[in-house]
Amino acid sequence: MEKIRIQKFLSEAGVCSRRSAEKWLLEGRIAVNGQILSQVGTRIDPETDTVEVDGKVIKKTERETIVIALHKPPGYLCSERDPQQRRTVYELLPEDLPRVFSIGRLDWHSEGLLLFTNDGELANAMMHPSTQVLREYEVKVKGHPTKRAVATVAKGFMDDGYRVVPMELTYLRRTQKNCWYRVVLSEGRYHEVRRLFEHGDLQVLRLKRISYGPVELRRLELTETRQLSTAEVQLMKDTCKLGQKRRRLGAQPEEPVGPPRAK
Repeated sequence: MEKIRIQKFLSEAGVCSRRSAEKWLLEGRIAVNGQILSQVGTRIDPETDTVEVDGKVIKKTERETIVIALHKPPGYLCSERDPQQRRTVYELLPEDLPRVFSIGRLDWHSEGLLLFTNDGELANAMMHPSTQVLREYEVKVKGHPTKRAVATVAKGFMDDGYRVVPMELTYLRRTQKNCWYRVVLSEGRYHEVRRLFEHGDLQVLRLKRISYGPVELRRLELTETRQLSTAEVQLMKDTCKLGQKRRRLGAQPEEPVGPPRAK
């Protein structure tokens, strides 16, 4: 059998994502034929090599792809365990699930759609920048931003040599003290949405993800979960296969880019 990278083997076996596998390699948690691995690019033969994680033998098995949608509330960590004993999103999942891991993350203060799967390849494809899977958010900011401030957000900022820019930035509505915007991004960088608005000197008061690829939050209540149908899972896979290289154009502000200013 053709050899494959150890990260791919572990993700296909439903053990972890490729990114987690790379981290575990560096931590010395993965062994092949009794030897601890440290090389990220190591290839193995799934038919003849014995793979262990933390001393447990891992076998690749055919299984049904499961995807769970959760409406994450604020105040939960996107991690299986926390040394500080804070609440984690895994406490909100059904108890009878096989091992699953999150497709991307939402920070402690954020809320909205969070997806989990036992399919490491699907998780990796959904998160990988090359597939350009869209994430949609609703953002509440303090005050009533000027057109200049919103235009600054739309232009994005440089992050380690890469320009972070929203695919779409749309004004939604205003209250007496705040404004809401819709933001669409094509990849998930660290605190990307909050940093975009901070770049425009705007304070984010609330951040909610309402869709990830073809999956929408819809009427899912806080802390509620639902298992996606076979058709929905296939749609996720099809979305990733498209792998469209969308041009990273800055959001083009339309008039008005912000709410009417009080006279």
